[in-house]
Amino acid sequence: MPTLAEELHESRRVSPTRIGAVGLDGARALIRDGRLEAAQKALEQLAVARPEDAETQVELGDLAVRLGQDDRAETAYLRALEITPKRDALYRSLANVYRDQARYNKAADALTQALALDPGHAHTNLNLGLIYEGQARFPEATDAFATAVRLDSTLADGHHRLGVVQTRLGEFNTALEHLSRALRHDPNHAGAYTQAGQVLLAQGREAEGERALRTAMKVDPLAEEAYHRLGTFYLRQGNEEEGRFLLEIFARLKKVSRELQQTSHLLSLFPDDPALHSRLGAILQELGRPEDAKAEYRLALVAAPGDTKTRNNLANVLLRQGQTKAAIVEYERILELDPEYANAHNNLGTAWGIEGDDARARGAFLRAIELQPKHGEAHQNLGNLYMRQGDEDRARAELEIYRQISAAGDAP
Repeated sequence: MPTLAEELHESRRVSPTRIGAVGLDGARALIRDGRLEAAQKALEQLAVARPEDAETQVELGDLAVRLGQDDRAETAYLRALEITPKRDALYRSLANVYRDQARYNKAADALTQALALDPGHAHTNLNLGLIYEGQARFPEATDAFATAVRLDSTLADGHHRLGVVQTRLGEFNTALEHLSRALRHDPNHAGAYTQAGQVLLAQGREAEGERALRTAMKVDPLAEEAYHRLGTFYLRQGNEEEGRFLLEIFARLKKVSRELQQTSHLLSLFPDDPALHSRLGAILQELGRPEDAKAEYRLALVAAPGDTKTRNNLANVLLRQGQTKAAIVEYERILELDPEYANAHNNLGTAWGIEGDDARARGAFLRAIELQPKHGEAHQNLGNLYMRQGDEDRARAELEIYRQISAAGDAP
């Protein structure tokens, strides 16, 4: 007998009545299956049927956060708190929503209410300190961070933020003490290395500062501020080539920094979410981090093996790295799941062409065009294949179709 998740996975045309009948466990199964919109509909129906069920509201709130729907998340969390008001974790979740909306006073209030219920929660104090720091309320931020590290002396982030605040107050030696403690508890804390580098440069200890910033980039190649600080330092020193190179990397990272931070934050809340792993993989792929991108795509596929878009992204990375046979395996798996996925046929044709199997390549390109007649890239690939084979008439015809599609803006 199939499990509920298997039943829901197999039946892509489940009626609204059936979805509403699956209950909270069924909605959670839909979430695990990657069917987030269907899960949301099921939870909304369940909330109507069971208006006093706090767990349904919590699940609705968590799902809304994953979908980037802050207003819905706020409504659900507030309703859950009406039903069960003494849940500090719910106040923390609500604070995350307010912080994402830049409603910092509301976030601070929510965290304060969480602390009233659980004053010994180190991370709540840390997050409250972050709110105060962002508002330039440095004495209150210092108190919150100090409380966090008093409750958990190994909390590297707490020591790091104390170092940041002390730097802003010009208390460099105290800042370095806290940053040293952060690195003692987490030797790979890129933020602490970056901040230490900034302090050391400000003190004129240039060799030590440069070394700290280099270490930050080594332990975390996405540590954008380290590139910015070191690049600016090199420009001031007259090392324009290295300075501009580092600042170009910083500029690329800056373009995706908000999305990267948001996705990483959501993954800290929902570490098994395949869509988030897939999104992080795409960001890392764009940043030229193929190994990290592949790792995220594979994590996504563990939870959602039928996600053809993620599998296609993974196969594309493999293909670009010259792992053609591994890419072919992934493209063929995609086409087992979805035989009408035109992009996968086109990509498979490219892979077969690299392997020297022109017959299979031609068949794959033709199938992509059959499924999607305005697939410009497939026409271009087919034209290039014909050209390699010396069939100039067919080559010119396909390349002309590609040109017309591109000029008309009709390419998929």
